[in-house]
Amino acid sequence: MALRALRRYHSRRMKAKAKRVYPDWPRSYKVADYLACCSCSMCRNVRRQQFRPAWERLTWQERNALLRYREGLEE
Repeated sequence: MALRALRRYHSRRMKAKAKRVYPDWPRSYKVADYLACCSCSMCRNVRRQQFRPAWERLTWQERNALLRYREGLEE
Protein backbone atom coordinates (compact mmCIF):
# COMPACT_ATOMS: atom_id res chain seq x y z
CA MET A 1 0.00 0.00 0.00
CA ALA A 2 1.38 3.40 -0.91
CA LEU A 3 2.15 5.88 1.82
CA ARG A 4 -0.57 8.31 0.79
CA ALA A 5 -3.16 5.53 0.70
CA LEU A 6 -2.02 4.34 4.12
CA ARG A 7 -2.37 7.85 5.57
CA ARG A 8 -5.85 8.16 4.10
CA TYR A 9 -6.83 4.76 5.47
CA HIS A 10 -5.66 5.66 8.97
CA SER A 11 -7.40 9.02 8.74
CA ARG A 12 -10.72 7.35 7.84
CA ARG A 13 -10.24 4.78 10.58
CA MET A 14 -9.56 7.39 13.26
CA LYS A 15 -12.48 9.54 12.16
CA ALA A 16 -14.77 6.53 12.46
CA LYS A 17 -13.39 5.85 15.93
CA ALA A 18 -13.99 9.48 16.92
CA LYS A 19 -17.61 9.11 15.84
CA ARG A 20 -17.93 6.03 18.06
CA VAL A 21 -16.25 7.70 21.04
CA TYR A 22 -18.16 10.98 20.73
CA PRO A 23 -21.49 10.08 19.10
CA ASP A 24 -23.24 13.27 20.25
CA TRP A 25 -20.70 15.64 18.74
CA PRO A 26 -21.65 16.74 15.22
CA ARG A 27 -18.01 17.51 14.35
CA SER A 28 -16.31 14.64 16.13
CA TYR A 29 -14.01 14.09 13.16
CA LYS A 30 -12.04 17.18 14.22
CA VAL A 31 -10.73 15.43 17.34
CA ALA A 32 -9.74 12.26 15.50
CA ASP A 33 -6.03 13.07 15.88
CA TYR A 34 -6.34 13.64 19.65
CA LEU A 35 -8.13 10.55 21.00
CA ALA A 36 -5.45 9.61 23.52
CA CYS A 37 -6.29 10.11 27.17
CA CYS A 38 -4.88 13.20 28.81
CA SER A 39 -2.16 13.25 31.45
CA CYS A 40 -4.31 14.20 34.45
CA SER A 41 -4.49 12.06 37.58
CA MET A 42 -8.00 10.89 36.70
CA CYS A 43 -6.65 9.28 33.53
CA ARG A 44 -4.11 7.45 35.69
CA ASN A 45 -0.85 8.72 34.27
CA VAL A 46 1.33 7.77 37.22
CA ARG A 47 4.06 10.25 36.43
CA ARG A 48 1.73 13.25 36.73
CA GLN A 49 0.29 12.42 40.14
CA GLN A 50 1.76 15.02 42.43
CA PHE A 51 0.62 13.77 45.82
CA ARG A 52 2.30 10.39 45.67
CA PRO A 53 5.80 9.53 46.84
CA ALA A 54 8.47 9.23 44.18
CA TRP A 55 8.58 5.41 44.25
CA GLU A 56 4.82 5.23 43.55
CA ARG A 57 5.22 7.37 40.43
CA LEU A 58 7.08 4.56 38.69
CA THR A 59 5.27 2.48 36.11
CA TRP A 60 4.78 -1.23 36.74
CA GLN A 61 7.49 -2.07 34.25
CA GLU A 62 9.96 0.21 36.04
CA ARG A 63 8.98 -1.23 39.43
CA ASN A 64 9.57 -4.78 38.20
CA ALA A 65 12.94 -3.83 36.72
CA LEU A 66 13.97 -2.16 39.98
CA LEU A 67 12.87 -5.22 41.96
CA ARG A 68 14.88 -7.54 39.69
CA TYR A 69 17.90 -5.26 40.03
CA ARG A 70 17.69 -5.22 43.83
CA GLU A 71 17.26 -9.01 43.98
CA GLY A 72 20.30 -9.38 41.74
CA LEU A 73 22.39 -7.29 44.11
CA GLU A 74 21.37 -9.42 47.10
CA GLU A 75 22.54 -12.66 45.49
